[in-house]
Amino acid sequence: IDPDILVLSKQLTSSYAPLAAIVFSEELYETVADNSAANGIFGHGFTTTGHPLATAIANENLKIIQEEGLVQKAKVNGEYLQDQLLKFVDHPLVGEVRGVGLIAALELVSDKATKRKFDPYGRVGRRVFETAQRNGVIVRAIGDQIAICPPLIIEPKEIDVVVSTLELALEDASAWLSEQQDIV
Repeated sequence: IDPDILVLSKQLTSSYAPLAAIVFSEELYETVADNSAANGIFGHGFTTTGHPLATAIANENLKIIQEEGLVQKAKVNGEYLQDQLLKFVDHPLVGEVRGVGLIAALELVSDKATKRKFDPYGRVGRRVFETAQRNGVIVRAIGDQIAICPPLIIEPKEIDVVVSTLELALEDASAWLSEQQDIV
């Protein structure tokens, strides 16, 4: 990926303090700089840009990320996470497993062959979310998609806990759905 623009916020301070920035390519910079010179001002800003305390936090946070090699660690552990999540490809509730690095999602479907969504949308995702959280793993239910985005410092043994808890949550949701069908 070679983006023209990156909008940064949480990445700078790991959400310890609000701070935002935009990073853009040299080509975009030249256009902005030329127009700013012509107009006399670069008329843009963020509410959370340049605060001295937040900037100091960001500098320290970025220093820790570099010193501890967290980007490389995230690459290695992200590959491990993606490999481990592939065990859900054949699960009857999972229509798709997708992700890159330490960001992933499981799409939950009522019919694996057609990838038909649940009706009402989001109830199964909420069930998986609640079961995972009750068992100590924080995921995010976006409707019937389970988003997984662990911290950069996660270790393989903790990824194993995430995956085993998701397996438990999916089995719980399957049993719960079976009970629902028995009631109808």
